[in-house]
Amino acid sequence: MSKKALYLLGIVVIIILGTFLYLKFYYNSDVNTSLNNKETLASDSYDGVELAPFLIAGSGFKYRTNENFKFLKDNEKIINPVTDSVNSGIMRLKEYLVDHPNEKVSITGFVASNENNTSTYDNLGLARANNIKEYFISQGVQAKQLDTEGIIIDTWTVDNDTVYARAEYKIVMDTN
Repeated sequence: MSKKALYLLGIVVIIILGTFLYLKFYYNSDVNTSLNNKETLASDSYDGVELAPFLIAGSGFKYRTNENFKFLKDNEKIINPVTDSVNSGIMRLKEYLVDHPNEKVSITGFVASNENNTSTYDNLGLARANNIKEYFISQGVQAKQLDTEGIIIDTWTVDNDTVYARAEYKIVMDTN
C-alpha cells in the first residue's frame, strides 16, 4: 500500500472515530426535536431545586433542554450568561420562524404571588416575558413573531434568591 493510500485511510479512520466520540460524549441528549416523543411540561429538579425546562413546542417544532432563563427574586432582569443550550434552541427557533412567517411564539412569563413587582409593567411575569422577548430579538428573532403575557401563580422553589424561569413558549398561528 502506498503512503498516499495510508494517509487517506488514516483520515477516514479519524473522521469515523471523531464522529463516534462526539455522539457518545458530547451530543446534547437533553435536546429532543422528535415530534413523536410525548413529554409533559412537568418540572425537573437539580440539587433539590425545582427547575422549569426550556421547552418550545407547537405546529411542527419542538425543542427542549433542562436549562432555562434565570431571574433574581422580585426582579425582571435575566441573569447572564444564558446557557448555550438555550441559545441553541433560540437559533433553531429563528430558523424555523424564517421558514414559517405566519407563525408566532407566545411567551408567557410567570410570577409567584409572594414576589414584589419592582418593574414598570402591570405584573412581574409580563416584565420577565418582555425581557425574554427582547433577548430573543437580540438573537435575531423577528419582533413581529413574538407575543407576551404575564400570569401570577402561587409559588415555586427559589434557590438563594434565584428564580429558575417559569416561562412557557408556544408556537401559534398568526391571526392578523
